[in-house]
Amino acid sequence: MESFRSRRKELEPLLEEITNELKNAGIKVETLVAPQLSTEEITAKIQRLQKRMDDLGLVNMNAIRSYDEQMARKAELDEKIAVLSKEREQIHERMTQYGDAKKEAFLTTFNAINTQFKEIFEQLADGEGSLILEDEQNPFNAGMSMIAKPKGKESKKLIALSGGEKALTALALVIAIQRYMPAPFYALDEVDAPLDILNVPKLATIIKEQSKNTQFVVVSHREDMVKLGDRALGVTQKGKGVTVVTGVKLGANNG
Repeated sequence: MESFRSRRKELEPLLEEITNELKNAGIKVETLVAPQLSTEEITAKIQRLQKRMDDLGLVNMNAIRSYDEQMARKAELDEKIAVLSKEREQIHERMTQYGDAKKEAFLTTFNAINTQFKEIFEQLADGEGSLILEDEQNPFNAGMSMIAKPKGKESKKLIALSGGEKALTALALVIAIQRYMPAPFYALDEVDAPLDILNVPKLATIIKEQSKNTQFVVVSHREDMVKLGDRALGVTQKGKGVTVVTGVKLGANNG
């Protein structure tokens, strides 16, 4: 009896300590039920758990700190990814805006030049001509065709026209561009050579009209072209390796 009393006095402080720990952990001690296990079963379970702990090997005590460092690094990378994703969206949005603005500017220019081309081609060939985009929705992904219908003939693409008709169509495009985006001056080298005798005066008249705002320097052997110029310079060969330039003022009001 004395032995049991003595053992009880030893265990009561331990019991009180364990009870306080359970209460601090939020466990209701009064509801706990004693396990229906024998000492041998408890001992065997402890041994199994100890073996599993031993099988785990040495514990890396820096693992928690490494985990915290990696989590902080991950949070930093997540923030950078969010910023880059937002910037990427903004760049795509700007690219779309620039693409739309570029397309709008191109179509505005194309339509204006096409209008001029139709008018000039009608003056030169007494027919119909137009510029056709192969893909109007995505004009930068495809090309452009030139359709011409000289008087009394069927509509054809540029490749199917005769040499004179090609020259006439190309001239109509050059003059159409010049009307929309004039340059300080133009130099035309025998552009009337492939034209028939009826179309040369028409081309000369158009160049004469355009020369009110832009200077034209035209090399030509055709009388109908030369006589409409403000000035004419004749180049002849006087002797071997010697040329002579002769200037002629044309028109009454030329200085």
